[in-house]
Amino acid sequence: MARQRFIIAPIETGLQDNVKPWLIPDDAFKTLKNAYVYRGRLRKRFGSRLLDESVETPQLASRLRIKIGVTNGSGNLGATALPMTPVVGQLFSADDVIFTVYQNGSTLVGRAGSTTTATGTVSFGGATFAIGGSDATIAGADVYFYPALPVMGLLTLETNEINDDGILGFDTMFAYTYVSGGWERLALGTSTWTGDDSQFFWGTTYYGTVFSDPRFFVVNYNVGDGVRNYNPATFTWATVTYVTTGTDTIQTARMVIIFKNRLLLLNTWELVSAVSTAFPGRIRYSQIGDLISAANTFSEANGRGGFLDAPTKEVIVSARIIKDRLIIFFERSTWELVYQGDQISPFAFQKIDSELGAESTFASVIFGTDIVGVGNVGIHACNGAYVQRIDDKIPNLVFEVHNLNSGVERVYGVRDFESEMIYWTFPDTSRNPNNVTPRYPNQILVFNYRNGSWSINDDTITCFGYFQQQDLIIWSSIAQTWEDYDEKWNSGDFQALTRQVIAGNQEGFTFFVNINLARNAPALQITQLSVPVSRPRLTIIDHNFLVGEFIRIEDCIGNTYLNDKNYEIVQVVDKDNIEIIEPAFSLSPAYKGGGTVTRISQIDIWTKDYDFFVKEGTGVFIPRVDFLVDRSENGQVTIDLFTASSSNSSESFILETSPYALYPNEASQTRLWHPVYTQSQGDTVQLRIYLSTAQMLDFEVILADFQLNAMVFHAQENGIRLGG
Repeated sequence: MARQRFIIAPIETGLQDNVKPWLIPDDAFKTLKNAYVYRGRLRKRFGSRLLDESVETPQLASRLRIKIGVTNGSGNLGATALPMTPVVGQLFSADDVIFTVYQNGSTLVGRAGSTTTATGTVSFGGATFAIGGSDATIAGADVYFYPALPVMGLLTLETNEINDDGILGFDTMFAYTYVSGGWERLALGTSTWTGDDSQFFWGTTYYGTVFSDPRFFVVNYNVGDGVRNYNPATFTWATVTYVTTGTDTIQTARMVIIFKNRLLLLNTWELVSAVSTAFPGRIRYSQIGDLISAANTFSEANGRGGFLDAPTKEVIVSARIIKDRLIIFFERSTWELVYQGDQISPFAFQKIDSELGAESTFASVIFGTDIVGVGNVGIHACNGAYVQRIDDKIPNLVFEVHNLNSGVERVYGVRDFESEMIYWTFPDTSRNPNNVTPRYPNQILVFNYRNGSWSINDDTITCFGYFQQQDLIIWSSIAQTWEDYDEKWNSGDFQALTRQVIAGNQEGFTFFVNINLARNAPALQITQLSVPVSRPRLTIIDHNFLVGEFIRIEDCIGNTYLNDKNYEIVQVVDKDNIEIIEPAFSLSPAYKGGGTVTRISQIDIWTKDYDFFVKEGTGVFIPRVDFLVDRSENGQVTIDLFTASSSNSSESFILETSPYALYPNEASQTRLWHPVYTQSQGDTVQLRIYLSTAQMLDFEVILADFQLNAMVFHAQENGIRLGG
């Protein structure tokens, strides 16, 4: 029988699970994890890097932190009050000397660098920190406290400068701004925010008393925190108690939005006759003009502002403006807030869809002429005229977002303009170590809005935002090498004031999302090393790992044996502790902190069940498959073949994406055709493309990019099917 060739290219469809694997298109995938479809090819997932890698200890500059003092000429710091009661997992630093809070106690001698004489003492009961030991190398050093709280907001602060916006970071208790060299706290007297780790921050820039006086208004839907505004000229926060009528006031709102020259508060809590009352379907609108000096700017009595209650009992969940139209997602319906041009009654509700809405406030994302929201029955796009589901290829995934532990509130989305993608972070019910419902998101849903393709990444990100780095980044100042990047030396990613996607996680780390970087940032902290059994146990607070996943360990001080190695997780003890295998590991010398953990993302791709001769009623014999891949220095993947829809692999091969030594011309090519010779036969054939355990433990392999441009199957008919 003559051999035929079937090419799979371009690759556009992505993940599809709405029908059986043999029915999906040839360029679709049954499973697409830690890879995605990008401009006609399949590509390894985005990587990440810490915010400032030009400093000696990038992890310190990239975490939300609070300056608490300066050491004296001997490198010491007297007992200094902390803004919160210390807990295990937090850090202190003086220059590059790190003090790790590794256990509870009334006092704790903090662990510092291996060559320093400095000692840090934490008082849990007194909430103080002190440095002794007289280390002159840290004399006059700024001392920082790292709360290690989850990042709850990375919001853009609009300024009067073109293409030079600021950023405000939030955790559950404090607000920060990024300056050259790291994060700094924005103080509000002695008070803090009091929301929990599901109450994210929503903010917008408006003007205060005059147009040239920008203020940043922010809410977190926590009644005790109110509606606050930040003055970038004085670096101060203020809380304005807005009066509605009589002695009634506004307490907080789920969102704050500028629309038609008014500040709108959506889904409010209000103090009515001294009783805190929720108005989940209410919109409060301000006067036009000064929002600072007049506490009655929302007052109904003076005609300055007013309110509008939606004609539904559903809750306002999210809202965005597209084409000068304010679209509002309720739980199970979508509405528009229509501007009527009447100063007395400026707005009215108009229903767009009575069935499709949204459940996640921070999941709504604008792209082009649509606003996308994540609802209880699907992912929906609204263009102002109608609402429709866009997740028809993956219709069941939205039901994996769990409702416990405020799961729907934790779904957070962002648009990446460079890659033309939308990323949603969400907690997946199927990823629950020790049958514990995940507290923080553990998956990233990736949507290519150019071709409508989907994929999944394994990661823990609490929120996204945008950031314009202030300084030019040069190659000599970053931690990665040339091989780590699929990027040119003058890339926009490295230019000053380039707007990039930034993300934060459960331990207060912040990092850039970068599609041209092959590795993830070292964005988790090793608080303690121990050996309760025969293998090392790592304390990583709220780690979110599963058994069988892989990590890389770096930066450990004192006990450095685990540094710069990859490990497979063999035991998840609880949400704060995992175990790995390292037979030669010893606790001597003592671990002194500073260690970081990088999640290693395991590519896992399952193609469709290819049945090239279904019309002929025969089976298929595959003697060869050719793969067109982008050249890499040390890259490779494993290819498993499955026949007749079997769950057992019939053959396994290594596909190298580096040039073959026997073909000198490949060293100068950007793309390589590499064949795999097989002997597979059956009714159908399916490929699994993945990184094996051995490959995951090889640092050179995981640093390599993977881009698949095309596959060519050499196939021929192979007998008549049973019953044919």
